[in-house]
Amino acid sequence: MATTPKRAMDWTTAWEALVPVYGLAVVAHAIHPLFSAPLWPIFGYHAYRVLDGARAAVDPWRGRGSPRPYMLTCFATVIVHLATFATSAASVTSAVSGAIALSTAAIFVRGSAPPQVRGIRATVLFGVVAMVLSSLVAPAFAFDALPSEGAGALLAFVGQLGLAVVSVAAFLLAGRASRQRAPVVARKVARP
Repeated sequence: MATTPKRAMDWTTAWEALVPVYGLAVVAHAIHPLFSAPLWPIFGYHAYRVLDGARAAVDPWRGRGSPRPYMLTCFATVIVHLATFATSAASVTSAVSGAIALSTAAIFVRGSAPPQVRGIRATVLFGVVAMVLSSLVAPAFAFDALPSEGAGALLAFVGQLGLAVVSVAAFLLAGRASRQRAPVVARKVARP
């Protein structure tokens, strides 16, 4: 008996599955970078599913380039970041690569969103800005711009964690608000 090929996940559904994984990865990363290590491959799997789901859509990026380069940059830098963090937690390389990885992850989530989510521009842009600010805390520690001990360090850590949560909340709110808006993503159809 012949089996039918498995249908690719719908773009909107794939993106809505990506956002919670992004949230877990960035919040775990804010707590301790090595906690997020098992979550980044799961994020990569869902990111691939989003790009795969978008292939069936008409003009998926609306004249903009594919967000795939941001995904690839995110994974290249997260590997460098986790490797250098595991060997030397106070490394400047680790701090800078972590900032790049987290920022490009947020830009990918924004750029890969379906059209009805990207239409809520202020919210998704706020999600990216919050993550970029959160990712800059580690380089600020590395370059001694923030205190590494005492109440200042605790306040910086809480701020970093809070901004990561705000980033995730912004993407979740954009997804929720987009459900109330039409249209659903158009699909390519074969011409007769």
